[in-house]
Amino acid sequence: MKKTIWTVLALLAVLTLFCSAAAAEASPDKLHELAGRIGDKDNPVAWTLATTEYGVMTPPADFAFSAADILEQAKLTPVDAKETPEGEYIVLDFPDEKVRFDFFYFITDRPSYIRQVNADGSEQLYTAAMPEDVFVTPELAMGAEADALASALGIRSDEIIANVPQEEGWIRDAVVNGTVWMDDRATLEVFLEDTDNFKVLICWSSSAWEHTEWTYGCNYDAATQTLKAVHMVCDDVVTDENGEEKRTEKLDVDVDTVFGLNSEGKLVITRAGDEQLEGKTFVKVPGEDK
Repeated sequence: MKKTIWTVLALLAVLTLFCSAAAAEASPDKLHELAGRIGDKDNPVAWTLATTEYGVMTPPADFAFSAADILEQAKLTPVDAKETPEGEYIVLDFPDEKVRFDFFYFITDRPSYIRQVNADGSEQLYTAAMPEDVFVTPELAMGAEADALASALGIRSDEIIANVPQEEGWIRDAVVNGTVWMDDRATLEVFLEDTDNFKVLICWSSSAWEHTEWTYGCNYDAATQTLKAVHMVCDDVVTDENGEEKRTEKLDVDVDTVFGLNSEGKLVITRAGDEQLEGKTFVKVPGEDK
């Protein structure tokens, strides 16, 4: 009897240790720990970043990981895997640690979602909440990080742009040549996010330190050679003397917006989703093509 009791206690102890180890592996602190170790000379960690646009990128030795502070401030709360959003995500992989984190973007739902994927294939989905005075979400920080890393590695989205059919007319020209369009104090640019999705970014400057940004996620309509958006986010942006941006979200709405050229070759917006942009027509800025 005594032997049986000790056997049961031993099994319970092993089970407790196993569960503790599994919990530690899936702990949200794992992201905070690993993000903090990037660039730490005393306790370094290898990492890669991957997006649909750029592929898998390994950072050079001197690359500064500027998103660490944002990731360390994110409060992660475990949620059911059923909440996993559809769409693309940026992958921050730690190959030696055998864990990766997926940052979902291009989603209309709030809050931010981050998925941890472990070596054994197990997953844990988290929502990420930022402090009230932090206006950058983890996925936006990682998107900026991906762009900076691609630039440091000399990777250009031309490799993706090359896959855009020639018949996409002005849209292809705008993306490939980096065309900037302007109306009064507002500028408009078209970006290719991947082979199927475009982004239209409109910036309206009210001063040297303040501007408003409208971001539209768009699909291409081959029949009309227009970009059509079903969702738009509008932010007020204030830049301080150190170049740091503070964002305040004004709108996060579904839209039925169309971007196209009129007979005069001007870019027009239909059903912009914000009265501030209604009726605007944009013309090419001379000499801005890359």
